[in-house]
Amino acid sequence: MIRLEHVTKRYSPERTSVEDLTIDIKEGTTAALIGPSGCGKTTVLRMINRLLDPTSGRILVDGKDVATVDPVSLRRHIGYVIQNIGLFPHLTIEENIAAVPRLLGWDNWKIKQRTEELLHLVGLEANELLQRYPKQLSGGQRQRIGVARALAADPPILLMDEPFGAIDPIARTRLQDEFKHILAKVRKTVVLVTHDIDEALKLGDTLAIMRDGRLVQHATPKVVLQQPSDAFVNDFIGADHAIRRLELFKVSDVMSGPSRTSATAEIEEGQTLHRALAMMISLNVDCLSVVDRAGSIIGTITRDTIFSA
Repeated sequence: MIRLEHVTKRYSPERTSVEDLTIDIKEGTTAALIGPSGCGKTTVLRMINRLLDPTSGRILVDGKDVATVDPVSLRRHIGYVIQNIGLFPHLTIEENIAAVPRLLGWDNWKIKQRTEELLHLVGLEANELLQRYPKQLSGGQRQRIGVARALAADPPILLMDEPFGAIDPIARTRLQDEFKHILAKVRKTVVLVTHDIDEALKLGDTLAIMRDGRLVQHATPKVVLQQPSDAFVNDFIGADHAIRRLELFKVSDVMSGPSRTSATAEIEEGQTLHRALAMMISLNVDCLSVVDRAGSIIGTITRDTIFSA
């Protein structure tokens, strides 16, 4: 669990980045920090792993004040993923992923096993990539390697600062989906900084909405969409928040059995109703076949089903 108690970060009397922030992030959940540029989101992240120290207040990780912990030791047990990825350009992919395990004294066979396991987890082929350098990979591949490196030493906490922001929309959607699958397999406490409300709704168990360094609302996506705390939150989530609520439901939640009339397009069962409706509008169809991850048809979803939900 991560707890921030009355945390303030002030750079000068005229410049306060974070003001009296108190928030609890439960173990094994993903908290999405979201708000306008300059609202203090990244500063919060950097204080958790002591790249910055708060001016006042304290930050607790599993009940221990991080100010009393050696910062180097602390960071070795916290995964960190940033927008520009931050891979070491002079190291191979294998050496990048192995960086923290080597610092922790892991032996070579364990590092090799962990590296191959992580590449498989993020959907990459180990034999093809281990000896390549970052510049030889696509942006999406480098971002996946960044996630793999952050997970290498199996840290209980993962900090992510706009991790998918610099990637094209198609690759971003795929990476978000892959990351959701990863989190379903490995239990981590994640703090995700994003400016994208759709990304926050998709990945966050809770949304922490900030404005001018202050916490405005911290609640589940469902509560934020149904009961925004004030006019700012209501404006921030957008006038189309009724449509955004479709992000809260998966296709598998409302699908019916396979239809006798074959649909012309397919959607994976783990996708959201928002994605299903978008596909229907784009393809001008009223029905989609629902498939599992192996590609087998397991159900059907229609526009009427979505509207009913």
